[in-house]
Amino acid sequence: MKHGLGFFLLLLLISALIGSAVGEIAGFLLGPESPAYQFFTSAATPALNPSELDLILVKLTFGAALHLNLTALLGMIIATIAYLRLP
Repeated sequence: MKHGLGFFLLLLLISALIGSAVGEIAGFLLGPESPAYQFFTSAATPALNPSELDLILVKLTFGAALHLNLTALLGMIIATIAYLRLP
């Protein structure tokens, strides 16, 4: 059975969330005095600037930011390998 692009993107999103949570928990458990703390807690945060949609009655603001640390990236790599091995 062939899986589509939507399944792959969902898999990447879930793996990034899990990886990011694992990194944050590991950083919390190690504490700031640990040499590995910086490894687990440093992150890149690409973001889309907020856009406004004014509908006169209501004003909506849309924006997004992605907080990726190294464990999230590792989770996404593992998910990609797993996806490529699916039948």
